[in-house]
Amino acid sequence: MKTKSVYKTLVLLIAFYFILGVSESSAVVLRYLDGAGTTLNYNLSLNNPGPQVTQNVTLTITREVTGVDASEVMDINTSFSNGILVINGASKPFPVNGQVLNTRMTRLGEIIETTATGQYGNLVTQVGSSTVNASTDIFRGLGILEFPVSDVPVGGSWTVNRSQTLPNGDSFNITYTYTLNGFVTHNGYDCAEIAVSSQPNISFYQDFPDMRRGMQVNGVVKISGTLLFAHGEGRIIKLDETVETNSVSTMVTFEGAANVTPVYQKTSIALEIQ
Repeated sequence: MKTKSVYKTLVLLIAFYFILGVSESSAVVLRYLDGAGTTLNYNLSLNNPGPQVTQNVTLTITREVTGVDASEVMDINTSFSNGILVINGASKPFPVNGQVLNTRMTRLGEIIETTATGQYGNLVTQVGSSTVNASTDIFRGLGILEFPVSDVPVGGSWTVNRSQTLPNGDSFNITYTYTLNGFVTHNGYDCAEIAVSSQPNISFYQDFPDMRRGMQVNGVVKISGTLLFAHGEGRIIKLDETVETNSVSTMVTFEGAANVTPVYQKTSIALEIQ
């Protein structure tokens, strides 16, 4: 009986230390580790169904790390190709095919500087910004999150605050919450599974002088998704995200007439390494 008791105690101790070891090793360092000369291709699709207009976009995203400086800041060219835009079943020209977005980014995913070139730069200017720094959501949509300096344990969360600038010059703050759900294997990569969530309120007014009217928009945006990040290689593997906008737009003419329209829009984003 004594031998069995000692054996049982040893088994329990071994199990305890094994569980403890797994728990201690479940924290992970999250960094973008691609070196100079690395080129990665991703498939990106956007699906935006609507009661009157349904839009679908598919394209190839190519990320090329052209250099890494002494401060470990990466110089990245992001190019867009094979773009197809489908509106209510009809294919349309896709405006950013062949265009390049140049970005300087730290290993933690902090965007230092961004330059949109060519036709892409013209499009950005048309929506009211000389650079795309004002529109940080484009990077999250490409799987680039800002990581914390410290290790992240399973179940651990961190927040990132960003400012979003609207075409009329107004801005509002967005707080993103990221949570390490655990670890999974996907297409041969050992990945950290990171949940993405945010729910900012939006409120802005836009004048249309030529039309002698203005528009007030109030609403809420719900962002939710999951990023698979190969922490060993330090690279993005897969992103699935949904952006839901539930708002009310009030169009007011300069003569005082008003027209209130509820607006609901849901966009699904899917990004995956080739």
